[in-house]
Amino acid sequence: MENDSHPTQEAKVIPLAPYLNKKAMREAGRIVFRRLDTDAGESQPEPLARVYDISSRLPKPTTPEVTIEDMATEEQDSEKEAIAEALADVMTNLEALPKYNGDLGGFLDTINDQLEDCYEELDAKQKKTLAIKLTSVLGESHENLSKAIVHHPNLVKVLGVALDMQNDPNFQERSRHPSYRPIRDAIRTATLVLSLTPGEYDFDTGAYTPPKH
Repeated sequence: MENDSHPTQEAKVIPLAPYLNKKAMREAGRIVFRRLDTDAGESQPEPLARVYDISSRLPKPTTPEVTIEDMATEEQDSEKEAIAEALADVMTNLEALPKYNGDLGGFLDTINDQLEDCYEELDAKQKKTLAIKLTSVLGESHENLSKAIVHHPNLVKVLGVALDMQNDPNFQERSRHPSYRPIRDAIRTATLVLSLTPGEYDFDTGAYTPPKH
């Protein structure tokens, strides 16, 4: 009996890559995911299906919402910085007073105007710091400077702050403690300065009223 089967031949693997047109393959790939818009006369990208659009699966960046409270806080911080800068300018000019050789009255006017812009915005601690600085400067200066101070309302207000520190319960209880020495000196100097020019003082408005003759 004859065997009709053909002898089995071993299949050959023929690599196709060398025969493929890579440019054509890329174009074919683009056609799969894009559609030509013939009306526009140019190629318009068609949105990728979600399965192919990796960016659609990435978390979307979110911009933090700026609330009214955040805006108010930023505004308050800006105001505080502006007040602190204004106070620093006043302190710098006060330090320059003892050695100032120019128009003293004009220089005091400048400091008074600086205080006009920021004094009411200062908190209690800042006002006390300012009072200690002013009285310290006056304690080192000629009495002519002290006499000129009372004609500048905002500087008179600062002297009033120095005098008022003696009413602080903490100061009354521990007035002899070394940490309170700057306050003791401030009160003493303010009292002395105001006594050099007799008259009446309104420490709320800074008004000075000369004595009646």
